[in-house]
Amino acid sequence: MKKNMIICGIVALLVCFTACDKYQDGEYNPSKKIEKIFKINEDGEAALSQVWHWDGDILTSIDNYYGLLNLTDHFTYDENSRLTRIDNGSSRSEFFYDGKEMRTILIYQGGDQVARYDFEYKGRKISVIKMEIEDDIFDLFKSGDFSVNPLSILFPEISRTAQPIIKQYAQNAKGATTLMLTLHWDGHNVKTLDIAMGGFFGLSTTATAECTFDNKRNPFKGFFSMLSSGSNPMETAFYNHNNLLTVSTRIGSIVNATEENSYEYEGNYPVKVVSKMTSGTSILGDEETEVTTTIYEYLAE
Repeated sequence: MKKNMIICGIVALLVCFTACDKYQDGEYNPSKKIEKIFKINEDGEAALSQVWHWDGDILTSIDNYYGLLNLTDHFTYDENSRLTRIDNGSSRSEFFYDGKEMRTILIYQGGDQVARYDFEYKGRKISVIKMEIEDDIFDLFKSGDFSVNPLSILFPEISRTAQPIIKQYAQNAKGATTLMLTLHWDGHNVKTLDIAMGGFFGLSTTATAECTFDNKRNPFKGFFSMLSSGSNPMETAFYNHNNLLTVSTRIGSIVNATEENSYEYEGNYPVKVVSKMTSGTSILGDEETEVTTTIYEYLAE
């Protein structure tokens, strides 16, 4: 059951929310196409993490490796090349549109619906996302399984920095839970994300994630990829035109976590990212730091 619920997070994957570009929601056709992703392990070796399979301009599946091949995500599209479904074992995600805009994502484990996301827009940009999460996911998060952090399903680029807040909130969550996310844009990137949570110690509270970006092309623009506790935030920054440099998450004036990313590029595209994550607060003396390195290989042009 634990593995299946982790898969639930993984299958809420591929969404395109374009802002003033030529693509429609649900379509992912980057000019440079990723072929393989590697993670640097504790021995300093590049371990294969993913292999992406393409049929022309269509991404058909992704093999996810955890030492050995473990999970494969299979993507289904409509006649307009828009994503309609993702299947991974007994888990699936279904995507629904209103005209050119994404409106709803439903996530299932077996025959049970475990999450629902509804979207609001201002112009062609997302303004609000309502996330309804069933208690099974929060039960796993209470047990320390960070890969099922509900924010990681939609916002991996801030999920690790918001993780301490969500964990603390999850300890008090009972039954289905609703999170309201409000996006504040700066050009083609989301500069600030407000995360409204009810039931935090019996009260309501709002966490805020603040981001900065480079000026290079984000090869994942329009793509919501795999999720895992070791995911680098850049891999799923699906709505941003550029690559994430820093993110800090706070409640009020207290910063709970920060992340810094440094890149190596070939032309306008990143090929390597080193991510430094610091969680906890220096005031309490409980800071912890984690560094991860990810390498990207692209299909030959």
